[in-house]
Amino acid sequence: AAEVHGGSVLSKGSDEAVLRDADGAQFTVTSRRER
Repeated sequence: AAEVHGGSVLSKGSDEAVLRDADGAQFTVTSRRER
């Protein structure tokens, strides 16, 4: 999803991903999946 906004995925875990957006800001995204 980050690539769509011009960002890149730095690292990806099972429930957490570290992303970098087009401006170079680094942030962590925690995905919550409904089951």
